[in-house]
This record gives sequence, structure tokens and C-alpha cells, in this order.
Amino acid sequence: MTPSDCCILNSGGGAWAFEPLARQLSDALWVEVSEIPRAYNYLLLADDNIASQCNSFIPFAAMRMASDKRLLAKAFADQGVPTPRTVLLDSL
Repeated sequence: MTPSDCCILNSGGGAWAFEPLARQLSDALWVEVSEIPRAYNYLLLADDNIASQCNSFIPFAAMRMASDKRLLAKAFADQGVPTPRTVLLDSL
């Protein structure tokens, strides 16, 4: 693996919002910012169809799960992990 195999992936309609962070990460990690996926990607922003199909240092399924507490709650319940009772406003 070489630095040219890696990138900070920042593409799509909201990429402008992550541009300062992308530049900061690029300087710190010594890899370029790109709108096109490479062999290894540090995902900041991309459309779901691109993000779910590219190789990322953090698996896309893990990012999706971390962003949706309902998915976490289901995974914990399915595996019998003890958790505090959660009540959503819609279900009160």
C-alpha cells in the first residue's frame, strides 16, 4: 500500500461542509483528498451507493449502525446484550 492508494473520500452535494476537515486530515495523514474512491478510503462524505461499495478503513455497515441508534438497539437485543430501557417519543 502506498499513499496514492489511499484518500480522504469527500464527495457529493455536502462535501463543501467537510472541506476544512478534509484538508486538515490530509495534512495530518499525508494522503490526498479525492472525490473518487481509491483502493483504501477514509470516508467523510459520499453518496450511499459509492460509500457502500468502496473499501473503507471503517466498514460502511459499522458507520451506518453507529449513526442509527435503532440499529444498535436491534443488534444488542438480537445478541442479548443488557441495555437500559429506551423509549422513543413516538412510542410514549
